[in-house]
Amino acid sequence: MMFQPCFLAVEKKERMPEGAINANGRFSLSPASPETIAELDRLRKAATGQEATLASGAKSETASATISDDLWRQLKPGSLVLAAGFDEQDNLAGWWEAIIVCVDDGEFLVRWRDDPKEPRVSRSHEYVALLHPKLTGL
Repeated sequence: MMFQPCFLAVEKKERMPEGAINANGRFSLSPASPETIAELDRLRKAATGQEATLASGAKSETASATISDDLWRQLKPGSLVLAAGFDEQDNLAGWWEAIIVCVDDGEFLVRWRDDPKEPRVSRSHEYVALLHPKLTGL
């Protein structure tokens, strides 16, 4: 997976919480505040000119939506996705690679790819994220 860094000049400095590596070797970050995430997203869009592109790119948005819908329909048992994990208090703890075991009307039964002995969990559509098709073989 390739990421491109995007350096932003931020006037207001807010200390981001540090991440942690658990006993299974999974890395997770503590969640940032919704305000911080919204501000970073706004700055990223401004720095990359994404807002101008979206305003003039209605045709490409439609094509992207069609591709995305097709990818969702192709999910089946064995597909690799990212699924949300929750802590004991039912707070979002992070997103990890998961393998779909069963698909039933928008609900996904998944097992954790890196910890198959953990119990399987059910995740609704909004708690499952698609990976790029080249990474998943779809």
